[in-house]
Amino acid sequence: MSPIFQISWWVCTILVLIMIFWQDFKYRGIHWMLFPVLGILLLVDGILKNDLTYYSMQLLGALFFIGLQLFVLAAYIRLTRGCWSGFTKRYIGLGDILFWICACLSFSLVNFVAYFMVSTLFALILHVICQQLPKYNQKSIPLAGFQSVPLIAVFILEKLTQLDRYLNITNYWMPN
Repeated sequence: MSPIFQISWWVCTILVLIMIFWQDFKYRGIHWMLFPVLGILLLVDGILKNDLTYYSMQLLGALFFIGLQLFVLAAYIRLTRGCWSGFTKRYIGLGDILFWICACLSFSLVNFVAYFMVSTLFALILHVICQQLPKYNQKSIPLAGFQSVPLIAVFILEKLTQLDRYLNITNYWMPN
């Protein structure tokens, strides 16, 4: 990959993530076009940096993880609330789900699970902090927007250090 392409990709990805943060924070919604743009940027990066078989297997694992999370959440809501209606309107936004799908394109399975947990905790803490601000009167959490902040941090750290988002740490400590 040429350095010009790498810098252009990096800048475009960061800009899309900033737009996701801003739109979700300000409007509690994200323009649908940002998800295919982000998905294409991250998919191209993943394919260019990885063996296709390895990348595909990691991606399938991450998508299964997302599906499992959604299933558990839906089952919990069904058991506690007694209905399925409004799942993507009242409890989790479709934009949040689409963001997770895009984000899983950026990591190996192990790293995605770690990112998912850390960014969810970050979003909850940031929401609690924002609730203390006088002009912030939202009850819902802009999850995709807040989770885009740690993803921006990962991309910046990757650029400044030797961090590898696709590296599966289990390759180094598990016996063959």
